[in-house]
Order: sequence, then structure tokens, then C-alpha cells
Amino acid sequence: MSADLGRIMGVPCSLHSRDLGTLVWVSPGMPLRPEDRHLCGCPPSPTRVWLEGKRGPLNVKEQEEEGRSWKIEVTAETEKKRHIEQQQEEALLQTYFRKKRSHHAM
Repeated sequence: MSADLGRIMGVPCSLHSRDLGTLVWVSPGMPLRPEDRHLCGCPPSPTRVWLEGKRGPLNVKEQEEEGRSWKIEVTAETEKKRHIEQQQEEALLQTYFRKKRSHHAM
């Protein structure tokens, strides 16, 4: 989500510009690195807690809920929201790469 990306990009580095490395999308059920978890705005997820090693495997109900979370009902409204989200993400990334290029040009 663009809000999470904005939070991540907003973490300053006192020595140099922040290099985000390779950016990839991961599902909300995947845990971030421990030092970045405070930047995630996703709701709690039993899958994420399990993958972090903090609990045992998901029960049948939790597995079914996780499976349903991957199915998105595509409607005009969800398409519109996703388009807006993509535009916000693209604007953030353009700003990041522009700043990175100007920093390396110095």
C-alpha cells in the first residue's frame, strides 16, 4: 500500500540518502524483516505470526480465511481504488528515484 511505502521511504538516514534496494510486493501474510515491522500498517495475520515462528501452524478455519483473503472481488470500485493506489505508489517511487539520481550525481 502506498501508505506503507510512504512510511518506509520517510525513514531518514543521517549519513546518506536511504537506499531502498530492490522493491517487491509481498502479500499481507508475509512478515517483514524484524527491524521494519513497525512500518507495516497491515492488520494482524495468523499466517504472518506463524511464519515469524511465534505460533504453530494454522488451523483449518484460519487456512480457509487465508485462502479467501487471496481472492479479491473485482468491481468497478475496487478497480478504481487500486488505480488510485498505483498512482500514489508510482508518484512516491518517482520522487525516490529522482532524489537518488540527484544524490549520486553530486
